[in-house]
Amino acid sequence: MPSLKSDPLLDAADKLRSAENLRQARNFAEARRLCEEILRTSPDYVAALNTLGLILIDQSESGNALAPLAKAAVLCPIDWKLFVTLGIANLNLRNSNSALLALDQALRLHPDNPDILYLMGEAYRQDRDHAAAATAFQRCLALNPAAGEARRLLADSLCQIGQYGDAVTQFRQMVRDGKAGLTTLALLCNVPFKMVDFDAVAALEAAEKRKTTLAPERAAALSAFIRGWIFDGQGNHATAWKSLVTANEIKWRTSAADYAKDAVLRREQLAAARALPGGLGGAIGDKGLATSLFILGPSRSGKTTLERLLGHLPQTERGHDISIVEQAVREATQLGGAVTRNSLNALPTHLDKIFTAQYVAALGRRAKNARLFTNTHPDRLRDVARLSATVPNCRFVFLRRRVKDLTLRIFQKPEGSPYAYDLESIREYLTWYNDYISLLHARFSSTTLVLDYEAVIEDPRGALASVASLCGLTAPTPGVPALGDDRNCSWSYLDMMRATS
Repeated sequence: MPSLKSDPLLDAADKLRSAENLRQARNFAEARRLCEEILRTSPDYVAALNTLGLILIDQSESGNALAPLAKAAVLCPIDWKLFVTLGIANLNLRNSNSALLALDQALRLHPDNPDILYLMGEAYRQDRDHAAAATAFQRCLALNPAAGEARRLLADSLCQIGQYGDAVTQFRQMVRDGKAGLTTLALLCNVPFKMVDFDAVAALEAAEKRKTTLAPERAAALSAFIRGWIFDGQGNHATAWKSLVTANEIKWRTSAADYAKDAVLRREQLAAARALPGGLGGAIGDKGLATSLFILGPSRSGKTTLERLLGHLPQTERGHDISIVEQAVREATQLGGAVTRNSLNALPTHLDKIFTAQYVAALGRRAKNARLFTNTHPDRLRDVARLSATVPNCRFVFLRRRVKDLTLRIFQKPEGSPYAYDLESIREYLTWYNDYISLLHARFSSTTLVLDYEAVIEDPRGALASVASLCGLTAPTPGVPALGDDRNCSWSYLDMMRATS
């Protein structure tokens, strides 16, 4: 009896099912081998290309996953799942623009899919476009209210843009749902305690009893920071201080080495600023382009407060801490045939014109018809000289704050820069910062302004007029929004701060 010939198409399909089962069982090596075997004889097998991409993502090889996934998307541009997987690979590689392009196409093919909207929120967060991220997460939750991680990230994004009341609404819901762990409650430390309308102590005690994947030291630090925030809000300053010291001692053990490295870089920045000549201006102006206003200062110095005040100026678009500069640098290096970079100071000078064009294009998309576009991204402090030379209509406000108050507020923050977990290192950083901005203001006197947080709170109308004048705008005459007042917050802690130093 003659033998039956096997069907190559059925054989390939069987192998692919086996590969997928192996992937699910986390036998990635064998699953990958099967996919590659299939593709040697059937290179356009879309399902095999997709499965291979998923295997490579599972193996933390997202860079290698791009080729099979991109090929699959080209071959079958009507399958939304392919674009989702391609978006995930780009997210893992921090290629947020490419991720958004892929996810936008997926959403066009499968509208109102909450999982796609969640991933889009993640991509916007990578670019620190927290306003856009909040919108994506809100749309995700409208479709799937049970998406707990989307709610946590929404709360964080709302905190980042100063919408604390809306953030508290999300925190309250997570507490009610029993989904508020330590990392969630640590975000509450960004919110004024008086705005919290639920029992934060009970929420913390419940979170401490939950199983967690956090390392014991990290869990202990977060618990101590949260308790410090609660006791501070309740006016129990002595107990709050003990918790804060405990939390910061834990964090400092892993941050001291990074602080030492950063101190070397800051000394280099200071020397470079001293070497700049005086009387420097900005790039050639462009009447058709919005003014880019970079609001700079240490964490908790009042950047968000000032940006909210400036939102009272007509035709102002608040960018919060969006990574528009990094985006333009990436595009300039890629278009210019150079190695991809994100830092402006790593951009070869012969690519300056490409960078300017990409920045202007991105600004036009983001600022729309606004005359003023604000940016509070913390990394822009090191870019002042280069931005001044390359970005038309560029202006800077340097914020200062009383050292004792700012030292306390930085010390209370669970997540911060390496200098943030030791009182002396905080003071050293603030001394460096004040020296640095004084040098920059002296060199770029026509395009920079130094404002004290205390002066902004004391006379918001005067602060608004000063910034408007810097940017060539006219401040409105009606009233200004209430800003809150955090001056002299360190008074109850001064003796304890001196004793700890």
